[in-house]
Amino acid sequence: MRAKSLEGVVPKQLIERIEQVDDPAEQGVPFTRGDYVLLFLVTLVVPLIALWAGAAM
Repeated sequence: MRAKSLEGVVPKQLIERIEQVDDPAEQGVPFTRGDYVLLFLVTLVVPLIALWAGAAM
């Protein structure tokens, strides 16, 4: 859609590169393995430890 409006003004290779950057599949995975581990710890492990500590008191 955008490429048709830019034809003749912008080189075809540049238009193709812009389309690749705009494609989320070309961007890769937004989170690393460390991000998922941190999310797991914060959402599951830390609350369970807090519940266990509260029950022990």
